[in-house]
Amino acid sequence: MFSILILASMPIVANAYNMMDSFNGEISGFTFLTSLALIFGIGLRVFTSPSLATERLAIAVPLAAVSLAFYIFNRYPSKAFDGDSGALAFGAMYAVVAVTGGVEFAAIVAIVPAILNSFYILSSVRGFVERRKMDARPTYLGEDGLLHASKEPSAPTTLVRMLLFDGPLSEKELVREILLLTAFACVLSAGTSFLT
Repeated sequence: MFSILILASMPIVANAYNMMDSFNGEISGFTFLTSLALIFGIGLRVFTSPSLATERLAIAVPLAAVSLAFYIFNRYPSKAFDGDSGALAFGAMYAVVAVTGGVEFAAIVAIVPAILNSFYILSSVRGFVERRKMDARPTYLGEDGLLHASKEPSAPTTLVRMLLFDGPLSEKELVREILLLTAFACVLSAGTSFLT
């Protein structure tokens, strides 16, 4: 049963990452922060199984390094874009590192913002719907140059839309809010790693 769950986790996590990839620097920053949580969790295993933890860290550290390097070029204003393939690859790699590192529970806690975002989208559109077939967009760019939450009742609920309910934000401010939320989830993940 656990093997089936592991196989199912790859596309689920990859798609959750892809659903988070909406703005410049969002997915690269998200991946960097969540991979730090994995490194911390795997690093704690050094005390119980030094050789095994070292090998597992060898696959976790490159994920953090690559996502940080990409963030430098992907943050606002972006000079490089990852597209769906990049977000899916980041998500799949995260799932692989979490499973091989033996820190699955802490990994889930770290990506709670992505999980919630996916849940909000799927529940508000009632299933899997291609983006182009949605009646309304969750946000819009106002004449003031800021992002606003859509007031359309048919617009899908997303984490971004919920963050914009407090008021409009620039893209840079919005991504900072998302990354702060992710950092908080990663702190909770570190606590989970420490306790498990």
